[in-house]
Amino acid sequence: MKKGFCLLLVLLLIFAGCGGNPSGAHSDASPSKAESSKEERVINPGPEGYTVADDFAGGTGTESDPFRIATAEQLARLCYLVNLRDQDDHYARACYILTEDIKLNDLTDFANWAQKAPAGHWKPIGETVSGFRGTFDGNGHTISGMYLAPVYDGGDMNSYSDGSAPGLFGVITNGTVRNLAIRDSLIIVDGRPNYLGSLAAHVSNSTIENCSSTAGIIVRQNPVFDLGGLIGYADGSVSGCDFSGTIVLTDGCCAGGLIGTASGDHLLIQNCTSNAVFEAEGVLTENTYAAGLIYNVLNGLDCRITGCRNNADIDLGAAGGSGLIFKVSLSDRDSDLTDGVNHPEGELFITDCINSGDITSTGNREAAGLVGFVFGSSRYNEDDNHVALHLSGCSNEGAITGNSYTAGIVGTISSQIGWEIMDCHNHGNVHSGDMAAGIIAQVESCEQPTTIGNCSNSVSVTTDNGHAGGILCDYFGFSVYVGDGKDYPLHITECENTGSIHGAGSSLGLGGIVGSLRSCETCVTIENCINRGNLVVADTVRAGGILGDTQFSNYNTYTGKCFHVTNCRNEGDILHGDAAKIYDSESLPKTSYQEESGNRADGAELLIMGGPALGGVIGFLHNGSVDHCASYGTIYLDSAYVPVNENDVLMEAARGIHERILFAGGVCGLYLFYEGDSAEITSLRDCIYTAPAPMAFYAPISSEGTENNIRE
Repeated sequence: MKKGFCLLLVLLLIFAGCGGNPSGAHSDASPSKAESSKEERVINPGPEGYTVADDFAGGTGTESDPFRIATAEQLARLCYLVNLRDQDDHYARACYILTEDIKLNDLTDFANWAQKAPAGHWKPIGETVSGFRGTFDGNGHTISGMYLAPVYDGGDMNSYSDGSAPGLFGVITNGTVRNLAIRDSLIIVDGRPNYLGSLAAHVSNSTIENCSSTAGIIVRQNPVFDLGGLIGYADGSVSGCDFSGTIVLTDGCCAGGLIGTASGDHLLIQNCTSNAVFEAEGVLTENTYAAGLIYNVLNGLDCRITGCRNNADIDLGAAGGSGLIFKVSLSDRDSDLTDGVNHPEGELFITDCINSGDITSTGNREAAGLVGFVFGSSRYNEDDNHVALHLSGCSNEGAITGNSYTAGIVGTISSQIGWEIMDCHNHGNVHSGDMAAGIIAQVESCEQPTTIGNCSNSVSVTTDNGHAGGILCDYFGFSVYVGDGKDYPLHITECENTGSIHGAGSSLGLGGIVGSLRSCETCVTIENCINRGNLVVADTVRAGGILGDTQFSNYNTYTGKCFHVTNCRNEGDILHGDAAKIYDSESLPKTSYQEESGNRADGAELLIMGGPALGGVIGFLHNGSVDHCASYGTIYLDSAYVPVNENDVLMEAARGIHERILFAGGVCGLYLFYEGDSAEITSLRDCIYTAPAPMAFYAPISSEGTENNIRE
């Protein structure tokens, strides 16, 4: 008789599920003997310190009649049954709804839980890979008093066993959690879990909506790589969620205020907010990374992050930090090879997001308002013309302070895959030891279409010992992938800077739009841009109202034009040193050294790296062209500056005493024209300027390619 009853129970379980049991035939009684016999497969399936209720508060587990949960004991019943895993996972697939706020522990001593644990230790709902696959509706209610202190047992890192995926839920697969708040809760990690989040550790192809948490998370020893205040790993849809708890990191952690890692073919994260408080457990090094919203995003076919906001400040010593996302890992992977042709389709859209948190780092990693680091490795050649990252309509309002790769929007972009930064704006002051910019600190060689368009910076950008730009600080164009000069250009268009640019202590450049272009193997185009901010420069800096410095060596494999500046306007002044006097033709009686022989003078090659060069449009011009530009700014020189003539310049250059040389011009500071160059490669044409100064200093001795420049 008992055997027949068990067989009947199994048959009933097979046909049950969320929405599949309208008759309510599945019992809500305490775990049956058939279920209890499976306890051997799961160690402690229920939470510790709780009585597991014999029944839910009602319901049959269907969508129209969900199981009702009103007490901590009934929530413990859900945890027990899901982790126990009946034969058809009926409870893992069922629907649930909270009807009351639930307190999992007495909160009288909550402030001391980090030192003395409460009686009840929660165990995540759904610890296995399949996890929870039903629907959980918080119904606007709160779960408080949750305490987890999981210890990783050293087993298979992919098993999610024994607390290795801590959170209210462990794993959610093809499920839904909505309308739930977690309050006054604490997770302490002494081991090394796979994933960690106060609501859920790992979410796969699921929906999380209108959930929030103020839980505290403390990582005491081993680092956690997918740590999020709300969700450790997210694949699916996360909308209308926020996290306002505290996250305490040990060295080596990778954390996001809301989500640790987000991925998936159709990822959607929208209208989410982070108010996280980040703290350090001990000294953090450059191996630690934190982002206000998401640590890492790996895009699939169509991924969107939109309408999100970070209000969290990040100041964790040498750890890298960013307001929205720290790391973007781009993919342009093929999703359809049915016709035998590559179709790169992977895309990530980051739109209408705002950072208002202050981001600070003392290390040599990125500090950025929106995105710290973008990396992309392509399987396709440059003829695919694929743009995988679309960052648009975003802004930064927080102060960004770093030691290197510091910017209002993006720290570093190093991608073989195409990208575009459009309509992004920086309103937070940027201060760095080196490499500071309003929009992007550094771009490495571009191998697919790349654009910075309609972006603006409205505040000061300062570097203590390096270079800076109102829009882009540094383009390092050396390509490790393509060496034949066929990679795509970086296109900077319709951008504006109104903030002051400050720099000192480097021969690299300061620019109202771009600081430095280096080692180009492609053509960078800067067009239709405006600078209205002043450039405040020290003795050894090269500065230009639009472009500061260009450094290209003779061993470049790219033999074409390395850059093109066209239809740009500078309205800012250049303030050199104490800026005590205006630079004009009278202060330098013979500032334009030029002869028609076309030969390079002795010692002239030393001029390439020596001395500051100040220009209304461009500081140092070589291997590129400037045309149809205008400068309405004035150049002010340091009071200690001693005018020199051309013979003095050559003598000082031959001696290598570069610090005594300054080149300046109303349009160009130093115009370098090598023997063997052509006017098609290096030229300065059709520009106007209003400064009472010569147009440019020429070295060595050629005026070719400098036609039609006038002083208004």
